Amino acid sequence: MAKPSKDEEEIAVPAPVFSVTAKDDKDKIALPDAHDPVTGHGRWLYEGRLGEGGLATVFRAWDCKGGLGFVAVKVLKKHSKAHARHAFAMHRESQWSLERLHNRADPRYSEEHAKLFARYLEDHTGFVELGPEDFEERRKDFESPSFDWYKQRIDLPIASKPYVVMELVKGETLQVAMPSMSATEKRQVILQCATALEYLERFHMIHRDFRGCNMHLIAREKPNESCQLKILDLGVMISSEAGMEVNCNMAVQAFRRRGETEEKRKRYDWLPWEVRSACDELQGAVKNFEPPGHSFDAFSLGVLILHLLLGKTKARSVLDSLQDHPERTPDGCGIGVPKELLGNLLAEAAKRPRPREVCAQLVPLRLKSPQKEAAVSAEKAEATPAVPSCHTVRCTRCNPVDMLANKKGHTTTKMEGSSDEEGEMEVVEMDTKKGTETIGQKKDNDTAAKEAAAKEAAAKIAAAKEAAAKVAAAKKAAAKEAAAREAAAKEAAAKLQRKQPPKRQPPKRQQPKRQLQRKQPPRRQLPKKQLPKRQPKKRQQYPSTTWVEEAKAAAEAGTGRNPAWKGSSDCVGNEHGTCSPKTLHGHKPQRRRQRHLRKRSFRTPVKLRCPSCER
Repeated sequence: MAKPSKDEEEIAVPAPVFSVTAKDDKDKIALPDAHDPVTGHGRWLYEGRLGEGGLATVFRAWDCKGGLGFVAVKVLKKHSKAHARHAFAMHRESQWSLERLHNRADPRYSEEHAKLFARYLEDHTGFVELGPEDFEERRKDFESPSFDWYKQRIDLPIASKPYVVMELVKGETLQVAMPSMSATEKRQVILQCATALEYLERFHMIHRDFRGCNMHLIAREKPNESCQLKILDLGVMISSEAGMEVNCNMAVQAFRRRGETEEKRKRYDWLPWEVRSACDELQGAVKNFEPPGHSFDAFSLGVLILHLLLGKTKARSVLDSLQDHPERTPDGCGIGVPKELLGNLLAEAAKRPRPREVCAQLVPLRLKSPQKEAAVSAEKAEATPAVPSCHTVRCTRCNPVDMLANKKGHTTTKMEGSSDEEGEMEVVEMDTKKGTETIGQKKDNDTAAKEAAAKEAAAKIAAAKEAAAKVAAAKKAAAKEAAAREAAAKEAAAKLQRKQPPKRQPPKRQQPKRQLQRKQPPRRQLPKKQLPKRQPKKRQQYPSTTWVEEAKAAAEAGTGRNPAWKGSSDCVGNEHGTCSPKTLHGHKPQRRRQRHLRKRSFRTPVKLRCPSCER
């Protein structure tokens, strides 16, 4: 084979460090131990994202260095000291599978039941190296009520993000496949769910997230195959040992807040009644579940049956009314669940049956209604005649064509009361002619019966027609009587109108003719008057200070009127002489305010008056 040129030679592309399927930069997640084809480092070749939850994201990957093939890698979103309890929850769910459900060394292990759960393959969270070596002791230490995850910060001995490896589960989720499932598939799913819960009860474990989105249908019903279910996500699974129902450890509590609005709270429909009240009251007592331990998952199974029976939206609306009105529980016999069983699953915790009892109480499917089944059984009973003590049965070894050709056949007669338990069988030959005669007699009897039935039917039809004719005639007579009554009433009303004189109507007023409005000539606009410009007032010029001194001297001398006075000549004066505008004979001038009628001015005019002459 020719060696490719440099241009045609393949160039190895390094694997991305972050998720290639993330939409935004904020959603990018660092992929741990990603394989790089250039350097050969890394183990997992990530191909795409399978699903995402609140705490982790699941990717499809290929094991480049091991022999696991295609696997599902569940990677924790946030990795810090504050989020160590989320890493512990991931470690715990992987150990539930490795140490309990899929551990062949455990005496409680069952391969048939373990197939119902997704298998975890590897644990890379770092908690295996912390604490005791035994998982049970390690779990009790980190789940202790006295352990505070906020105060006791934990440094995980790993450089990358915590992750676990599990088997790759194919198929579609049960929640998506519900509308297209048949009744037999739904019954098989319910039976497998009850079997899975029975397997969990052996290990004293509670799933607490038993719903359709955490289940996959890996195989659908076919002529040679049955429906197969796979249960995923063991993240909130806990032990049902004593004291765990009120454990306040943050790693044990899973549903302390359902949501602020009523629409968000309805999404948590798989939670039992007793747990919902504790979820909404953050300050109240903690209640993770209520004994017995199977009651939590039994209620979730009842809600799942409601979803299979009515649909998710309608089931949530019906579920709210079942707590106060249990008599409204729908009948699930169409999918193999009796009404009484479904009511007990959704009742109080003490009344809920165990998973083994649920499997025993499931009934076979009834494709027809009870009324139709009763009618069909009655018809079969009438068609089959009573079997006498000695009856004749047609032999199955004889071919009908050979019997017609030979005109002879044989029947087997069973003789009861013999020593043998099954009875003795004797072969008796029978002429086919006699058989044909009896068949002809039966046909004549059938035709006679049919003719009699036809005559009876015809008589019934004739009687019905006569009755219908009588009813029609009666209706016509009643219609004629009603028309006559209406005509008589109209004639009486017309007579009364003739006797009464007609009422006089007032004459109509003649409206005057509309006069045409004459157009008036436009008004002549007069020119505006041009007012003269307002000139500022001249200030009054008072005499100088020298004149004032001269006036004072003249007043003291008594010479009389001061010839330098330029003011009013009408002032008579007094013994001191005439008044002056400033001194006023040595007296201070009086100031008086003048009130203006039109508008008040802030400036008060001042008028000087002589106290002697008042001018």
